[in-house]
Amino acid sequence: MIFVFSPTTLIPDYGRAFPINNAGAGYGNEISSTSLSSAQSRGLPVLQTITASGITSSSVQSGGEIALDGGSPITNRGGCWRTNLNLAMADNKTTDGTGIGRFASVINGLLENTLYTIRADATNGNGTGYGSPYTIYPSSTNHQWAYLGQTPPGRELLPFAKNIIGTWRHGEVTVSPDGQEIYWPTMRSILYTKIENGRWTTPATVSFSGGGSPRGDVPYDDNPVVSPDNKKIFFTSLRPTGYSSPSQENIWYAERTSTGWGEPKPLPRNVNSLPYLHWQISITNDGAVYFGANYKIYVTRFVNGAYSDPEEVPVANRFGDVMLPFIAPDESYLIFTKVTDGRPSGYISFKDNKEQWLLPKPMPLVSFKDNKGQSRPSFPLGGTLFITRDGKYIFSYFHWISAEILEDLRPKK
Repeated sequence: MIFVFSPTTLIPDYGRAFPINNAGAGYGNEISSTSLSSAQSRGLPVLQTITASGITSSSVQSGGEIALDGGSPITNRGGCWRTNLNLAMADNKTTDGTGIGRFASVINGLLENTLYTIRADATNGNGTGYGSPYTIYPSSTNHQWAYLGQTPPGRELLPFAKNIIGTWRHGEVTVSPDGQEIYWPTMRSILYTKIENGRWTTPATVSFSGGGSPRGDVPYDDNPVVSPDNKKIFFTSLRPTGYSSPSQENIWYAERTSTGWGEPKPLPRNVNSLPYLHWQISITNDGAVYFGANYKIYVTRFVNGAYSDPEEVPVANRFGDVMLPFIAPDESYLIFTKVTDGRPSGYISFKDNKEQWLLPKPMPLVSFKDNKGQSRPSFPLGGTLFITRDGKYIFSYFHWISAEILEDLRPKK
């Protein structure tokens, strides 16, 4: 299966739409990155990029069509490409002859499951002109588009789409309840991709996010999570509230509108005034917010349009230094992390048939592969966790694992 994205942030000054169906990818009208007027004034070639075809897990067939040579003979033409993490195209080029007209390019040596931007180029005595860019995601897998088309994990913790979203920085990957959007933090802002017109969009900054941090070692916007009803997105931030110090991390939220997300608002002072408030945040079906502060777990409930004073969650707090809660949307179980001598360990507590919390159990030991694919020693799953709304997957430190591992811990009926 091939995933094709429309570039928005990788190359912000030009773009093209790539709807996908089971028959393959279709393309919108191309917009040349070297405009006709600009190229003519500078004496550069004017060309378009040919629609990609024959995409495999490691190669793609493309090319270009040169309409004007810019008043100087074309001495070289071909295709160029780059990855999301490598912004330079100069070192990644094919050489496909000279002269105007249509030409084909074959790009080999691509990495599977990696996001690439590709475009045609042509050089004359005045410089190099470029065709319209587009972004492809070579993959030989044959599963559904969900979760960026990644191969679903088993009981081993594996990197999630590292060539698209990068590697762990802070916070966690989170998925909207309908599976149509994926969000992740960068320690400065919040990025996202979503399915739009039949394709995943190129990663972009969420409309309300961005900017720098008042303190270089502290995230500005961090730890996004979408509410189970898909109407709000919550996150932590150092942006000023008007009632807390610049170094105080607070919980904010934005409401979904017909055009995206609205302007963010902080939770009220009675919630954000707790000392050492820190990631992560977790939301229930009825709008309650579980969060960590001062090495304890708290919950504030949304009642009559307002957030209540936070209450401690005794089943977790009696363990001592605890943090990083994840609450099931129906509040049937709670996962939290206990810190002992600086080492985190995850615990899970289920509710019994009388809605009482049971004694927490240690989270299971899981095997782990790092971002280089190397196996690491098993460890008790804990730290930042997010479980998808369909209950299938657990995200942890930009990795993921099947949520089947929780079934071994669930009380028997």
